[in-house]
Amino acid sequence: MKWYFPPTGGGVSYGVNDSSQEHFRANAWENTIREIIQNSLDAFNEHNNNPVVVKISEITIPAREIGAEDLAGHVSKALERITQDNTIGKEYKNALKTLKQDAIKVLAITDTNTTGLVDDKWDALVYDEGVTSKNISASGGSFGIGKSAPYLVSSIKTVCYSTRYLQRRTPGKKSGRMEKFIARCKISSHENPKKTNEMLQHIGFGTKARLKQNERAEPTTGNNIHKQFRLDGVGSGIFIIGFEPGVKDWVKIAKESIVRSFFVAIHEKKLQVIINSETISYETLDNIFENTKKTHSKHYYHIIRDSEIKQSIAGDMGKFSVKLSVGDKNLPNRIAYVNRRGMLITDDKTFNTNPFSTSVGKGWAKYAGVVMAEDDRTAEQIRNMEPPNHHAIEFKRINDERQREITKKNLKQIQKNIEDFVSQNIADTDEENSIQLPELAEILSGSGNGAGSDPYHCDKSGDLDYRTITPSTQLGQTKTNPELGGEEPVLSEGKGEGKGQGSERRHPTGRDGPKHDMPFLERQRVVRSENKLHVIFTSRHDDGKPIRIAIMRAGEEKRNESEIPIISASVISPPGLDVKKDGNHITMMSTFNERIVLDLEIPKNEPYTGYEIMEIIQVDKSVRSKR
Repeated sequence: MKWYFPPTGGGVSYGVNDSSQEHFRANAWENTIREIIQNSLDAFNEHNNNPVVVKISEITIPAREIGAEDLAGHVSKALERITQDNTIGKEYKNALKTLKQDAIKVLAITDTNTTGLVDDKWDALVYDEGVTSKNISASGGSFGIGKSAPYLVSSIKTVCYSTRYLQRRTPGKKSGRMEKFIARCKISSHENPKKTNEMLQHIGFGTKARLKQNERAEPTTGNNIHKQFRLDGVGSGIFIIGFEPGVKDWVKIAKESIVRSFFVAIHEKKLQVIINSETISYETLDNIFENTKKTHSKHYYHIIRDSEIKQSIAGDMGKFSVKLSVGDKNLPNRIAYVNRRGMLITDDKTFNTNPFSTSVGKGWAKYAGVVMAEDDRTAEQIRNMEPPNHHAIEFKRINDERQREITKKNLKQIQKNIEDFVSQNIADTDEENSIQLPELAEILSGSGNGAGSDPYHCDKSGDLDYRTITPSTQLGQTKTNPELGGEEPVLSEGKGEGKGQGSERRHPTGRDGPKHDMPFLERQRVVRSENKLHVIFTSRHDDGKPIRIAIMRAGEEKRNESEIPIISASVISPPGLDVKKDGNHITMMSTFNERIVLDLEIPKNEPYTGYEIMEIIQVDKSVRSKR
């Protein structure tokens, strides 16, 4: 193999810093794996239903097979241009040391059940910079610089490409099986080792084909390709020469990176990865996740595999499917976006990097979700907002200011729809058995689980009692009525029993006994998060009947001063429900069996953590409430 670095011809001379690699330098090995597998998924063969199979293995090759002596001359000249003993200088010295070895370590990554690198795909990978040939709108890559990642884990900055494909009969081209191979090295521009005063470009090519002056290097073909670089079937291969991953256990890290990023593709049987002799597939994914360190992707995988909570959401941004899991205390309160090829892009919590994230968080039931585009048009719009390393979705990457604002608005619309879907399912979570929040022990005191109950597992099945109170200073006292399984209302200050007006209903437990005009708020929950109260309850009122509530400090004796001051109130769910604040009371209209979710802003210096919902009904001069 001989090496050919084209002359600059008086053009631009490139230094030691390669900006295209900077996108991938952090966690270089993991980024390399992501980029290569993504490229393989983008090249899947649509004419069969078999998964893309990616094989990763470590081999050694004789140094002469990559023209080590010839390449060393170019690296030496590049090193001469470095005047300081910096990181790049150390890398070039290490490269020379590697090139002097008899055998060189190589990481071989090959794929099958793909199309191979046909025509423009080969040119885009080998000869073009910043150019992508991917014309499939659902493809993962879009910048043409992901190919820079493998050079970061090569001690000699050299990567070889091999492909095998079937060329259709086309005028002016050979038809049948085609095989190509070429090596590619990226160093700085340097002086020609064989010709003084001639500056060469920073990218060179290694091939057995005859090198022609002022023409691009042609690949080695057919039987001239070394046997370790030839493929067994249609597909492509990337060979990282002088493999140095920069991590201790590259196999373990590769496995973790693959399952974190491609769990959807693997689960949907679109992808298999074989590392040495271990297979990551639909059949083994569960076991590999069990032996992988803690990762949010495990939750997302279980959502894709098991969850029945799903919804299709549409807007001007496109159509998306959302799947959720709610209630597990280990869920991360995150929404992940997975592209159409089955690769996780982001689960960030900020809108600027993940517009599908929600503000529903601390203080609510735990949740996690997965969002995917439902069609290629939608996927393409999202893909255009991904950075080169495909770890975020950034609407600010759109150059046109007007289009950027339109996109932001459309994304906000989708985000709001997702947030409503999440909030509604959180509100509907069955919390009969337990809630993993200590402060709920105070909320539920007097509800069948008072002092002495485990504060970390507060059972909510106990009967709730009723009280009658006046709007003056003393909130009435109570006495027990065993028929109701709670306490019977008695007017405060001993002035007699209040006479309720209105429809009669049975006790909500369904027990026989005296009928009363009873408030109907069930499955109550109040949780504090900083200076906010998250209030959730189910209404049993008739449609259109007003609900009036106050939030009280937990405890046995209730007075007006026990009411929590409310600065502002807003409705999270259901959409379109109006809420009015009157002093420290909140009023809204009811829909029977509706689950209502409120956000109440309270003073920052409010010291209490235990709260109760008090429903207030004006009855003559008395007020009936439910705790």
